[in-house]
Parts: sequence; structure tokens; C-alpha cells
Amino acid sequence: MLTQGLADDDASTWEQIVREWEIDASKPDPYTLPLSNKSQAQIHLELIEMEQDLLYHGSVSLHDVSASAFIIMGLDIEDTTLVSHLSLPS
Repeated sequence: MLTQGLADDDASTWEQIVREWEIDASKPDPYTLPLSNKSQAQIHLELIEMEQDLLYHGSVSLHDVSASAFIIMGLDIEDTTLVSHLSLPS
């Protein structure tokens, strides 16, 4: 079951939102992520600040690459892949 890893309250809330949307599709689509007006650079900065706060409060990094650096690398790979596919002849 997909809700197995969620808290009971979260699962109930999600199921209620989905039921309401299935009845009235004019409600916000629960399967669509909201758009953000933030740039990738702004999000990167926020992630770095969060990591610095965690380190300041005693959190220990288990890897050589931080979580935000890993996410940014993934986004860069995704961008490169998209550009590669778009530049291929049809």
C-alpha cells in the first residue's frame, strides 16, 4: 500500500484530498506539484543555508557530497540530458 510509510493523519488527509478532487475536478489536482517562482540558484542557496544550520547544531555529514550538491548535480544531469535529446536530429 502506498500510504504505508505515511503517518495516519497524513494518509487520511491525502485520501480525503484525492476523494474531493475525484468528485470535483475543479479543485486543485493533488497529483500536480505547485509551481515555484524561485530560481535554481535561490533554492541552492536555501539548501546550503539549511545544511550550514544542521552542521552548526551538530549534525554530521556521512558523505563527501552534501545533499544539496547531490540534488544540484542531478538537476544538471537532467538539463544536460534534455539538451542532448533536443539537439539530436529527428
